[in-house]
Amino acid sequence: MNNRDFNKFFYVWISLLGESRYKTLRFLIEEYGCVEHIAAIKSREDFTQALAASEKLAENILDPDKKKEAQHICCEAARLGMNIVTLGDEEYPEYLSQIYAPPLVLYYYGALPPMGSQAVAVVGSRGASGYGRNVAYNLSKDLASAGITIVSGMARGIDSCAHKGALAAGTPTVAVLGCGADYIYPPENKELYHKITDCGAVISEFYPGTMPQKQFFPARNRIIAGLCAGTLVVEARSSSGALITTDSALRENRTVYAIPGNINSELSLGTNKLIQKGAVCVTCAKDILDDLGVDTKPGVISKIDGLDKNQIAVCLAILSNAQSVEEVCAATSLDVATVLGTVTQLKINGIIEGVGFGNYVVK
Repeated sequence: MNNRDFNKFFYVWISLLGESRYKTLRFLIEEYGCVEHIAAIKSREDFTQALAASEKLAENILDPDKKKEAQHICCEAARLGMNIVTLGDEEYPEYLSQIYAPPLVLYYYGALPPMGSQAVAVVGSRGASGYGRNVAYNLSKDLASAGITIVSGMARGIDSCAHKGALAAGTPTVAVLGCGADYIYPPENKELYHKITDCGAVISEFYPGTMPQKQFFPARNRIIAGLCAGTLVVEARSSSGALITTDSALRENRTVYAIPGNINSELSLGTNKLIQKGAVCVTCAKDILDDLGVDTKPGVISKIDGLDKNQIAVCLAILSNAQSVEEVCAATSLDVATVLGTVTQLKINGIIEGVGFGNYVVK
């Protein structure tokens, strides 16, 4: 087993040892110093005093079925063509690694956003109004056109409209699921699911085959907020699940944005209350872009519209400060030949230019 496969196995195994996965990992690292020493525990003779006192955890560590289950999960993900990224990997999302209890393992289809790219979560009511759906779609499209990655939960209503808006801009979008990444939920979003995996990523901290359960969605919402610099709530009732996402954002000192709504509408109670409490009031995409300090480069965005997904990925990587071919390859997961061919096309189209020493910038 090579180092990469070992890391996948190890973090999957740790995630099976108890509900407080990150807390468990920190405890074991403090006791044993490194993952290799933890994985080498074979009997109670290897226990520290603190581990011996944690009876349930000690029992799980010695349970051979836990390691068999971890191995099965890794094999099942490989069989399904599902990617696994673990905490500490270079490609693990930087923003997400900074939250209080980041997921140890992410299972995903598609491609994770390039390192250094900015993302905004767009969330809201499943039973959204026509007004809310239009706002979610158009704002997401405008933000995506400015190079912002849209993150949501692929739920009915606002979430689905947010993803569709991003896709309409031809830019990657990320869906975080409260079930396994191989389970399409809700089922009517099958077409949307496949479009997202083709241009973005569908991710989950739950292993393959996990069915959606109500208690999983708060954990899912913390990942949505954790991936992003800010969270936009479009419509929400006073007790909406979207407000769980904003709570997660606030705990991590991330910005909360809200769309003002009709004071007589139940769907506006949550968003209007957020604004009263200090959320940034948003009436157009520029409000968010200005708050994030994003240079929209309108001339560039208009040129990006209509390009294929490789051209868009390369252009957005360069916008996110990947300048050399090697940096673009790392940011997009494309091979060198594909990047070189795409760079040539973008230069011909007048979107990028060379600045010497094999580096490129967007015009």
